[in-house]
Amino acid sequence: MREAMGQLVGEYQAPPWRPEIIERVKKDLPVLRQLVEDIEWIESTQAAEDMTEEQRYYADHLLSVKARELDYAPWRLRYMFSPAGTEGVLVERPDGRFGIEGTSIYFTCGSACEIYVPYRDWDEAGENMTWIYTGIEAKDGKYYFTSRRDMPMAGVRARIKRD
Repeated sequence: MREAMGQLVGEYQAPPWRPEIIERVKKDLPVLRQLVEDIEWIESTQAAEDMTEEQRYYADHLLSVKARELDYAPWRLRYMFSPAGTEGVLVERPDGRFGIEGTSIYFTCGSACEIYVPYRDWDEAGENMTWIYTGIEAKDGKYYFTSRRDMPMAGVRARIKRD
């Protein structure tokens, strides 16, 4: 018997082990290794100015997969290939939140979108633009992009994806 919150509960029985998981991992391991090698190659050899906008977009998502836990990868890869939805310029609403101009779409803390910005934040000339996934948060009543905290939100081109 196990004790839970001071009370005895019935014997816990784990669901049966699924051996197909291990077989699937063994089968997919070369694909995962190749993905890791491909991401490392992108990171070590590709410069923003040598990539197309689409290649910078893919590189940003793939580099994000590298930086996260494994359970994040399927979501991020599925998101990367999701079609773009509503797109437009961000404007500040009377309530202080930002929304896509001419639509009813607005963002609050925890919202996510993509913004069309230089591939790297130090590219002040904006020569290598691409869509960057970002969250929206607020501090002291001021909203900001989690991926570009110092970038003013007003006037930035943003879009949301469709699943």
